[in-house]
Amino acid sequence: MDTTSFEEIEIINKFVSISISTSNIDQKLTQIFYYLKKYFRWDICTLFLLLRDKKVLIPWDSFFRKSYSKNKLKCKIGEGIIGKAALERKKIIIEDFKKFSDPSKIKTKLTNYNSLMAIPVHNEHLLFGVLFVGSKNNRKFLPKDEKLHDLVAKILAGIIHNSQLFFNAQKRVEEIASLYEIGKAASYTVKLDLLLDKILERSMDILNAKASFLKLYDPISKEFIIEKAKGISSDLVNSSSLKRLVTKVIKNGKLIVQKSSKIIPNSSLLPIISIPLDIKGKVVGVVSRFGLKNIYDKEDIELFLSITKEIAVSIENAFLFRKMENIVGEKDSKVHELSLLCKIDGEMLSTMELDELSDTILHYTTNEEGLGFERAMLFLLDKKSNSLKGVKGVIIKKQNKGERNFIRIDSKIKNITIPFFNNKDCFLVKEIIKKKPAAIFKNKIKLYNHYNSGEFCKCRCAFKDMLKSGDTFPEN
Repeated sequence: MDTTSFEEIEIINKFVSISISTSNIDQKLTQIFYYLKKYFRWDICTLFLLLRDKKVLIPWDSFFRKSYSKNKLKCKIGEGIIGKAALERKKIIIEDFKKFSDPSKIKTKLTNYNSLMAIPVHNEHLLFGVLFVGSKNNRKFLPKDEKLHDLVAKILAGIIHNSQLFFNAQKRVEEIASLYEIGKAASYTVKLDLLLDKILERSMDILNAKASFLKLYDPISKEFIIEKAKGISSDLVNSSSLKRLVTKVIKNGKLIVQKSSKIIPNSSLLPIISIPLDIKGKVVGVVSRFGLKNIYDKEDIELFLSITKEIAVSIENAFLFRKMENIVGEKDSKVHELSLLCKIDGEMLSTMELDELSDTILHYTTNEEGLGFERAMLFLLDKKSNSLKGVKGVIIKKQNKGERNFIRIDSKIKNITIPFFNNKDCFLVKEIIKKKPAAIFKNKIKLYNHYNSGEFCKCRCAFKDMLKSGDTFPEN
C-alpha cells in the first residue's frame, strides 16, 4: 500500500475517533472494517470473536445477528490459521497461500485468498478474538502495514473490553433494579395470597419469562399448602412430570434446569428453571420459571437465586404476619368474651327478679353480640317434684335484609315437664346428674317427647358445683 505519513496519521485518527464515539459496538466495528478495507484494499476484513464458554471463534457479524450456530467459518481454538493465532496469541502472516501447507478445515474455507494475516486481539489478561484480513492477489506485507494492523487490533481490544465493562455494569444495574422491583412487589402487601400473585407477576416481567409457577410446602406435615401459577394450564400444573420435578427440587434443595421436552410438550416454555424457597435452612416451597431463552452464564442464575431469596423473605414475613393476626384475633376474642361476661354479670346483679334474670339469660344466648343461637329454652329444677320444668323460650327468625326477629315461645315451653324418674336416658337429666358445666351434641338427639335437634348446646346454671336454678337449652 502506497501511503504517506500524513495518510497514516489520518487513518489512525479515524480509527481513534470511531473507538471513542458514542456508537454501539456493532456500529463501531462496521465503520472500522469499512475504512480498513477501503484504505488497505483488502478483499476480506473481519474479526473472529471468541465465545469463551464454547471455546469457538466466529465472525463478529454472525455474533451480533445470532446466526453463529450455522456459520461455516467458525473454528475451534487451535484449529487452522485463525485458531492457531488465538491459541498462541501470535500474529500469522501468509504472503502466498498456495505455497502454504495446512491440513486443517479452515484452509479449505479460505482458498480464495492468497495473502492472509491473522492478528490476535487481546489485552494483558484476556483474548477477545482474531483480526483477519486477506487479498485474492499476492501481496507483500510491509513493516508499516503490520504496525498499523497491530494498532487496529489494540483499538479493537479496547472497544470490546470497554463494551464488556459497560454491558456488565448495565447488567448489574438491571439486577439491582430487578431486586428493587421484587422487593417493592413483596412490600405491596403482607397478605400471603395477594403477595404470591404480585411476586409471580413481577418476576415474570423482570425475567422475561413466559410462565411462572409457585408451590409452598409444609416441612412438618410434608404436604403442599398453597399453589399459584401464571401462564400455564391447570393440566400442566397437575401433571405427574411437573410434580416429580418439584418433589426432586424439594428433596435435593438445589436449583434444577430442565431442558427436556419430556416434561412439557410445548417447547416454547423450555427451559424450566426450578429453585427451592429456603427459609432458615428449611425448604418451604419451589418457584419455577418457564421459557427463559436468554440464560447464558452464571450471573443470570445468581440473579434468579437472589430474586428467589427476596421471595423467600417476603413469604416468611407473610407467614409471621398471619401468625400475629391469629394471635391478635385470639386476644381480641378473649377480650370480647370478658367484656361480655362483665356486661352480663352487671345486668344480672342489678335485679333479683327471676323473670328479668331469665330474660337476660335468653337475650345473651340468642343475641348476636352474645352466643348468637337461633333458639333457646330455659328449664329450672323443681326439687319438690324432682323434675325439670320449662320456663321461657325464644326463636329467632331472619328477615330478607338480615334482620333478626325475636319470637317468644314461653307458653309452649311452660307445658314441658321432664321428671327424673324413668327419664335418666334424657340427655338433660343425664347432664345434670354428671354435673358438667356444658355439653355439645352433634347428632340428632331427642329432647324428651317434644323436640329433635341437629346441633345444640346445653349450659348448666351452676354455682359451687351445686345445681341452683336449672338449665338453658339453646338450639342451633
